[in-house]
Amino acid sequence: IAPGPDGDALRLNAKSAEFNRLAKVINFTGQMQASQQHQTMRADAAVAYLTDDEQDLRRLELRGNSRIDGSRGGPGAMRTMRGNNIDLDYTDGGEAIKRAALRGGAMIQVAGKSSPGRAARPGTARRAPPAAAAHREILANGIDVALAPDGSTPTGIVAREGVPPMGPPGSQE
Repeated sequence: IAPGPDGDALRLNAKSAEFNRLAKVINFTGQMQASQQHQTMRADAAVAYLTDDEQDLRRLELRGNSRIDGSRGGPGAMRTMRGNNIDLDYTDGGEAIKRAALRGGAMIQVAGKSSPGRAARPGTARRAPPAAAAHREILANGIDVALAPDGSTPTGIVAREGVPPMGPPGSQE
């Protein structure tokens, strides 16, 4: 898929691929893997829907053992998405994910924030590395996620069926 403004094209690999030019659809079967600067995706199979000019991704459907790791980073950014099936809708230009629908054993993990580094021990000149707050996870049978224009920061999350009770941050629930 064509490079975005940062010059990083989406690279898709699988054991086999079939391109239906009339439908603007590519079917990937056999351990599909896709990578782009900040993300790696894996699934047993995938279907990519292209724009009319075949340069950008409109939608990507991951099927079977689907997983997406990585993001643009920073507190609140999506770290991991996992589910049996994941459907991704992309922004115009195909540069970022705008919506994700995870089905079957769904899990999302959002990055925690770093706190300031601890003071250095007496007699040392460096500060200790910052302590990272725990990442937050949501588990459910189905999760819908709306993302900000950066494609990494959730702006809305809806979890359905099988959602375990959650307490406030730092609680035991």
